[in-house]
Parts: sequence; C-alpha cells; structure tokens
Amino acid sequence: MYGNTILILPFGIFPIIFIIGWLLFFSAEEGLQKSIGSKIRSGITEYPLEASMCLYGANENKIAFTDDGKSVVLTVESPSHMSIDSPAEIKEFLKEQMRHQDSVNPDWVDDYTVTDISENKEARTHRIVISIPDEIVLSDQYIDHEIKNVGRVFKRNNAGNSIRWLLYPQGERKTVRKDGRLFVYIDRLQIAPGILDEKQKIMSEKQITRNIKNRLWNRVDVKCISLDKKFIAAKY
Repeated sequence: MYGNTILILPFGIFPIIFIIGWLLFFSAEEGLQKSIGSKIRSGITEYPLEASMCLYGANENKIAFTDDGKSVVLTVESPSHMSIDSPAEIKEFLKEQMRHQDSVNPDWVDDYTVTDISENKEARTHRIVISIPDEIVLSDQYIDHEIKNVGRVFKRNNAGNSIRWLLYPQGERKTVRKDGRLFVYIDRLQIAPGILDEKQKIMSEKQITRNIKNRLWNRVDVKCISLDKKFIAAKY
C-alpha cells in the first residue's frame, strides 16, 4: 500500500494562485475589451503620418498638437550630423527620419509650413511648430493617404535597444466621395502595444472619429453614421 506523497513548493501555493489569477485577468480583459472597451475606448492619440515619423528610432522625440489642434509641435533631439535651424533644414531632417519606411510620402513634407523654431542648448533639443495649408490637407489625395493609416501607432521595444517603430494597420480602409460628401470606411481592428507584446484591439467610435480629425490636422468635422464590425464615418 502506497502512502500519500506531499509536495511542498518553494513558495507554497502562491505560484499556482498567481498563474490562475494571470489567466483570469487576460480572459476578463479580452471580454471587457470586446464588450465595453470597443464602445468607450479612448485609444492612443494619432498624428499626421509624416510629422509623426520623428518618433521613429531609438530617441526620446515627442509630438503634440497646439491648442487649436491645427499645428503640431515636435520636440526632437538636436542631431549632431546636421543643422535644423531653418525651415529647409527641418524638412530635410524630417525626410531623413522617414527614409526607407513603409507607407510614408516624403513629398507631403514639402507642403509643410514651419512657423516656429527654438533651440534648448542645455537639453540639446529643438522645438519645432509645423502646419500645413488647408488646400493640401483637404485634398482627396491627402485624405486618402491618412485614412489608410488610421489605427497605426508606435510601439517601443521593451528590451535591448528601445527602438520605437510604427505598427501596421488591420483590415480595410477606404474613402468614397458621393453627393458632395466623403465617406470613410475603416475596419475597427487595431494592433496596439500590450503589456508583453502587441495586442489586437477593437477601436471605438470615439477613438476613430477623434483620430481621423487628428490625422487631418483638425480641419474637418467627422460624424459616425454606422457602427458594427466596420466603422463608417462621413465628412461634410
């Protein structure tokens, strides 16, 4: 007759409780993000594509909107290999940041208007304010360009070189002009940074409408006219 064998774990039953709790957390998170998160999620703020490429790489560069939302403010590490003290030099710097990157169009940078440049020598950074003319951002070509990238956000490498890169869009994105209005069709799936790796999420109405406006330099009003597995918005 065999006796009972008792196994004593190094940390008691804590590891088992931790693993069960971890699995329950991810199961609950997935359920919440599909039921509640997909309706109210704010999501990550998106910016015009070419301007946001200053974030690419192993740097601490930052981007933000001005108070009126119609210009962006770039705070970038002052490069040692080139000067960025004039509008022409800044445009060349931005084009260099996006070289060999997918989906970007350096030609749009030529249409940027640099409205302010200031240098912080102590912090070794430049603060740059950039805008773009209405006739450019409201053109069908530019709108189509930005709509194709809605949902794309940056991820920072969690280990090693800390490089930041732009994640890819999920599903279909297209624009259709009809009866003087521009209709935008966007798949609501998004790949975004997670705790350990990238994670697929469902973008909310609030998130998509806000980021369409952001990508178009807050020059348009966006209204949701249908919301199911696909998101449909209209520009008037």
